[in-house]
Amino acid sequence: MKNKLIAAGIVTGTLISYSSNIFADTLRFQDVPKWAEQSVNYLVDKQVINGLPNGTFGSYETLDRASAAKIITKALGIKINQNEKSSFQDVQSHWGAPYIAAAEKAGIVKGEGNGLFNPSGKVTRAAMATMLVNAYKLQSPAGSEGKTKFKDLQGHWGEKYARILVDLGISNGTDNGWQPDKLVTRAEAAQLTAKADMLQNRGGGTQNNSKKETLTKKAGSM
Repeated sequence: MKNKLIAAGIVTGTLISYSSNIFADTLRFQDVPKWAEQSVNYLVDKQVINGLPNGTFGSYETLDRASAAKIITKALGIKINQNEKSSFQDVQSHWGAPYIAAAEKAGIVKGEGNGLFNPSGKVTRAAMATMLVNAYKLQSPAGSEGKTKFKDLQGHWGEKYARILVDLGISNGTDNGWQPDKLVTRAEAAQLTAKADMLQNRGGGTQNNSKKETLTKKAGSM
């Protein structure tokens, strides 16, 4: 519990400190919901993400696997070799090929079998949790390991990864469970990635926040 509270202070403090510097840039994209503003602006300032050609961020659009690889590798500051090839047969001519190659090399992503990555496939909450845990080498704080409190996670292939995000406060679930198979929106992915990145940069390994999430229809979730 002590470790969770320490981590909560790390991330909460980072968000408060960061938010004080972004008011001039708030809602650079008019479709970014209030709950995601700080995270989106944080990643924009790090040159991790940008908007769509129509001038919006596409907050409520679901995230594809190639975009997830790009966001996470850029957030980590991994040097991208535009000529590097991955082992996946279906990405060689895809715009995301160098990011996917870098993510594969770093152990962040795996394929879907038969030598395929499915770069246009959509990312679920469980899959996003897996990528972030692998990317940032996240671990649950000592003493917090155990069975998840979310019934819809119990026995799910992504339970271990989702539980780590919950233990660290990067994700808190909702009143309706954790919903591991729900597709992640761009705004949700930005919030999850920003929280993981802030925790990493502040040298923390734990974080917690008891506030429940509301999955994106109108409000945010993680």
